[in-house]
Amino acid sequence: MRYIYGNEVQTISDLKKFYKDGVPYNSKYRLSMSLPTAIRQTLDSRDIDIACQSVEIPKSTVKTQKVWFRGRPLNIKGQLSYDDNFKITVQDSGHFKIRKFFEKWIYACDNLEGKSIEDYTVKEVYLYHLDTLGKPTIKTTFYNVFLSELGSIQLNDKSTDLITYDCNFTYSTFESEVLE
Repeated sequence: MRYIYGNEVQTISDLKKFYKDGVPYNSKYRLSMSLPTAIRQTLDSRDIDIACQSVEIPKSTVKTQKVWFRGRPLNIKGQLSYDDNFKITVQDSGHFKIRKFFEKWIYACDNLEGKSIEDYTVKEVYLYHLDTLGKPTIKTTFYNVFLSELGSIQLNDKSTDLITYDCNFTYSTFESEVLE
């Protein structure tokens, strides 16, 4: 019996789950979402799951207000704020299937003839942190998300590194929860 990334491999179909295009995929993060309306027809799908090499969950900050009282500063809490974007590093295959999806999405965001915000916005995007067995442990839900930046890909014929690139998303609000 063999183990890959903590998962038992007994059959060839088990092995195929971990090796795609001859490259081992060891991502611990997964982005899951419904497709934006504008690109749903071109991909013949409603949902997509993407393996991520790294993710960035935004920080939350409580602003402070300084009030002077009898000549001394008194700090009191202000309003909660958070970054309005998050970044992932995508681990793609040599066929660039995920990259093609992101290119269609960012072109839909740039389309000025769109009828509504639903053409390029996804209502909910789920970001999962996976344990060594591939089971989700933390789920972060982002609301009203659209792709705001599609990063470049560094290709090199002398490198055997995985094909990776960054994607930045803009959102309205988010929440995280620990899964049982």
